[in-house]
Amino acid sequence: MDRDSEDLFLGKKALDRKLITVAQLRDAMMAQATAPVPEGGEAPRLGDVLVSARILTPDQLSGLQEETKRIVRGVVEPRDAVLGRILVENRTITSSQLHECLRVQDEILRSGQTVEPRLGELLVEKGYASADEIRHALAVQEKTMLACVSCGKRCNAASYDPARRYACPECRCELRPLGATPEEVSVQTQTQEMEIPAGPAKAGRILGKYTIVREIGRGGMGVVYEALDTTLNRRVALKMLVLQHRADPNAARIDEERFLREAKLTAQLPPHPHVVGVYEAGILDGNRYIAQELIQGMSMLDWWKDKSIRLRQQVAVLRDTALGVHHAHEHGVIHRDLKPENILIDAACQPHITDFGLARELQQRPQDALTGKGMVVGSPHYMSPEAVQGLRVDRRADVYSLGIILYENFTGKRPFDGGTPEEIMLKALKAQAPSPSSVMRSQINPILHRSLENVCLKAIAKDPSERYPTAKALADDLTRWLGGEEVEADLPQRRRRRRMLVVGASTAAAALVVTLGALLLSRPSIERELSTASGLLARGEYATARETYERILARSPGQKDAVAGREEIRRRMLAQRIADAEKLLELGRPSEAFDAFMLILLEDPTQKKAQEGKEEAKRRMVLSGNLDKKPEVKRP
Repeated sequence: MDRDSEDLFLGKKALDRKLITVAQLRDAMMAQATAPVPEGGEAPRLGDVLVSARILTPDQLSGLQEETKRIVRGVVEPRDAVLGRILVENRTITSSQLHECLRVQDEILRSGQTVEPRLGELLVEKGYASADEIRHALAVQEKTMLACVSCGKRCNAASYDPARRYACPECRCELRPLGATPEEVSVQTQTQEMEIPAGPAKAGRILGKYTIVREIGRGGMGVVYEALDTTLNRRVALKMLVLQHRADPNAARIDEERFLREAKLTAQLPPHPHVVGVYEAGILDGNRYIAQELIQGMSMLDWWKDKSIRLRQQVAVLRDTALGVHHAHEHGVIHRDLKPENILIDAACQPHITDFGLARELQQRPQDALTGKGMVVGSPHYMSPEAVQGLRVDRRADVYSLGIILYENFTGKRPFDGGTPEEIMLKALKAQAPSPSSVMRSQINPILHRSLENVCLKAIAKDPSERYPTAKALADDLTRWLGGEEVEADLPQRRRRRRMLVVGASTAAAALVVTLGALLLSRPSIERELSTASGLLARGEYATARETYERILARSPGQKDAVAGREEIRRRMLAQRIADAEKLLELGRPSEAFDAFMLILLEDPTQKKAQEGKEEAKRRMVLSGNLDKKPEVKRP
């Protein structure tokens, strides 16, 4: 990827983190394009322009650059380098041992492998450090001392990220690492918790007919309190929207609309024992609120920490959760953000689904959605492949999320993990989930184990058509498993084919006969499907043609004509996207054309026409301004 594409990626990450606005990014790019370039030199980098305009701090730029390098170049994660410095400072390992392990990581990455071993794993494997020493160093690494630039107040930030802005809880000015850049921050073994602003209300305060009892928790959009409804004399969970100080107006508007949508969609659902009910919504003391059913319990994530809870009980809770999800689906609502944190477990071990902030109506028109086509929403670990791609989702996306939670119940691990959200989503899109039996620490009854694994793998199939069609169908199979029945769920095609080969290997002679027979019988079918796919390709029905080629490759991996057909589809679709972007240029819409060319280059940096188009779009964007006056980058 060239430096311009890296600049675009860095700008996108800064936007995603709400460090800059779209207008500031556009002004910075215009300033970058019109900056004088010394003879034989290069134009300034976008990050340097943003720092010189005091929109980003050097610390924030450094964090964004590290993340950009990791995503687009495959550089070893900087957290490992920090961990190594902590271990060297503590004299747990020597500098030569650290460099040896970092060199091993680099060699593995350069060999083309997508997942490198973490530094701690290498150090333990080579006997340079114990597992306890690594755990202690990681705990120290998770704390960084920050100081307010105005009042001097000191706070401890868990998992400090230099690409984020931290606000002082007292005066709301910026918090920075104490006396150093992130790379020079000394190791702090004595820590205190980061103080959190109290929010819009404190215990005992009266808001309308509600009296605040205590704070229950807080999330990205607001704070949840236990409150007393003095009119009806009942306890409620009072969820209040808190728009952050100096937040981007557009982001604040979207947060408010999501908050209102949660109230609307949840309120329209008929009561169900496994969905948190909403009583009312409105405005109190200038803040929007939702009054909902108070669940005395904890999140599923915290509930899992109780080691006395058995697998059977976890499966029963997930079965009931699936029934609650099905209830929402039957009344036209997809949750789109199912995860353990959004499932509350009460004292009777009954689940309650909450937080419909990303929910969407099944029949919602695209123009009415807050998240349009191509936008990615949700929690990376639990997002379906189609959600990762920004495609329109249906109820099967929630089935996938339930399947990931089941996998986590079953194995204690998530099928896809990584250092960044992008890495996790890429694995969900491209990698095959390891079978639960291959990652389990202990075994259970073989028949029940195989049955539950079948259910899990069917729920998390990459192709929505291979998943359970409804959450109720998933719940039914879990009910059968709980009753001791063997569940023969139809597995995804590729997984089923591999299992057939494994079983066949135990009887080599019989497998040979069966395989040869299957190949002979399937050849005419493959030829017919190739002919069908070729016709679809000729008619420009690329999506259907690609699905056909994928089916062929699932049955016959490496089939030459199918591989060639799939590549031809990719080439044609890229050509069409380039043509669409060029059309935007012709229509005098260089800003939209620039964005379109940028997305093409992020997917395939070798596209010369897209690179040329991006440069032309940038040139026209500059010309549409005032060339006689160098653009000023506006500060926040």
